[in-house]
Amino acid sequence: MPRRRSLVLAVLLLLLTRPAQAAGEVAEARAFVQRTGDAILAVINGPGSAAEKRSKFTRIVDGTVDVDGVAKFALGRFWRVATPAQRKTYLSLFRQYLVFNVTGRLSQYKGTTFTIGRVEPMNGDIAVTTTLHVPNSSPTDLQWIVSFASGSPKIVDLVAEGTSLRVTQRSDYASVITRNGGQNVQALLDAMRQQVARLEAGGSG
Repeated sequence: MPRRRSLVLAVLLLLLTRPAQAAGEVAEARAFVQRTGDAILAVINGPGSAAEKRSKFTRIVDGTVDVDGVAKFALGRFWRVATPAQRKTYLSLFRQYLVFNVTGRLSQYKGTTFTIGRVEPMNGDIAVTTTLHVPNSSPTDLQWIVSFASGSPKIVDLVAEGTSLRVTQRSDYASVITRNGGQNVQALLDAMRQQVARLEAGGSG
């Protein structure tokens, strides 16, 4: 009987604390996205060479994005068939692609500002909706999906116009692998290496 009473009390305590924890995460996610967005815009609108801005942006990515988690999601079922060496190479290439792809477009967003709208729980994470105001363009909504799974807020996805970027990436990667034999992760690594090289050289990717 004492053990059963302890179990009931534990369940009641959990039910009482979860809403408070969720509310706290909502507020923290909003502040986190505000800080992250401000930091990114400071790089975009601030001084410095392309290399300097890339270095600053890399630090922002490392501190705010669950890069490995997003990369594993994007590789999907093929993560299991990749060798340890291929996994290590893939994670490195994914990080480079993320940085070079975004920093290659920084000049397009010069003068951009953003405002935060809805912030709400979504499938265990927190969705923070922002509106980007880019000069000479119509306002664009962008959702930041923030996870607290690691104990601190991390960005795990961006949703632009209803399209998940990590889901799109997973589809693209699966297409490359299946076109090259169905289980050929090396084909994807070769394609990613070429893509990163183009982006680093200043190409469009």
